[in-house]
Amino acid sequence: MVTLGSQLKKEINDTRLKPGSHGIFRIWFHLVLVTKYRRKVITPEIGARIEAITRAIVEKHGGLWAGSNGEADHRHILLDLPPSVQPSRLVCSIKTATSRIVRKEYAGKLKRVYWKSILYKVDIQGLMNNL
Repeated sequence: MVTLGSQLKKEINDTRLKPGSHGIFRIWFHLVLVTKYRRKVITPEIGARIEAITRAIVEKHGGLWAGSNGEADHRHILLDLPPSVQPSRLVCSIKTATSRIVRKEYAGKLKRVYWKSILYKVDIQGLMNNL
């Protein structure tokens, strides 16, 4: 469970819409990253690293990382993004960067579980059903 700072709590509880150049918006995304075969490989250390990488990517795109939690086989991430960000590209960036960095930094732990260097499962069918 992530403890949120007072400024972040204030930002999340602020239900006002944000002004843009041609309108107003407030877009929340709930992203779930699931490990391949739902293997329980996300330790607290790996979870913290995934959180740090995700936070950096979201802030680089002008969004707000609102929090994350999860279990050993998945992570839930809550994001507030501007409308200029394409969700598909952001998710691709997050999955690519976190997978690459985690596989590189924790190769010994992951090698015992996965014979290939893949961390996340790609669920195209689930994605298409939710559109």
